[in-house]
Amino acid sequence: MDRNDLINASIANLTTLWKAAAAPQQGYFPGNDFDYCLVPGSDWPNKLWFSENIQTGTLERARIVCLSLAANMTVPVWQTAATPTQMFADAGFRLRFEQIGMSMQPDHRPQSKTQLRFERATTPAQFTAWTAIYPQAFGYGINHSVLEGAFRTIGFYLAFCGEVPVGTAMVCQTGKIFGVHGVGIVPDMRRRGFAAEIMEFLLDLAFESRAELVTLQASAMGRELYTKLGFQEDFILRTYSLQDSACT
Repeated sequence: MDRNDLINASIANLTTLWKAAAAPQQGYFPGNDFDYCLVPGSDWPNKLWFSENIQTGTLERARIVCLSLAANMTVPVWQTAATPTQMFADAGFRLRFEQIGMSMQPDHRPQSKTQLRFERATTPAQFTAWTAIYPQAFGYGINHSVLEGAFRTIGFYLAFCGEVPVGTAMVCQTGKIFGVHGVGIVPDMRRRGFAAEIMEFLLDLAFESRAELVTLQASAMGRELYTKLGFQEDFILRTYSLQDSACT
């Protein structure tokens, strides 16, 4: 797979995740120039993304949509060379954060440490536990209804240390691409090797599912961990929002 195909496959996995989360809530809205997702009562996956290279007129239409929705919409952009930050600033958007698109071929990871056990959320009680832990790790929430509607297509995993839930993860497989998303540890449980153990568990899942590639979008905080695990850097994902919007 060449670099462009790899990037396209990674982005397709990410947008499929958003659609799968929003569609059961009638919250996915496709369009010619851009698509968006909106789930009332949830901070995620309220996102708008563009179909092709972004022009000034297209960006203005996106701005109007974001304003009309009265929601904290974020706008992820991966066409970094064709879409200068100044264009977004001129349209009233600001850069909120950057992530690094990364990938690796999965392999079996015999775990030397087994501090954690894992559950895939499939019941109302597990959905409640997952949605309670996720905002502690990320600072924004995902509505219980999103898990109820999407748990058959998205794997929502809880990591436990003993009987205490300490972290979350989401996985979305599109063909031979195994997308890893939402890996987070609650603040009080960080720096204990839990994030690495979650990733080893997920890489083993990807290997067992016969995926050819594992993809993710790394924060600055997670970049070193993923590099140590063998991930390579593929592209930059920039996320914008309107000036007065919260970040999710």
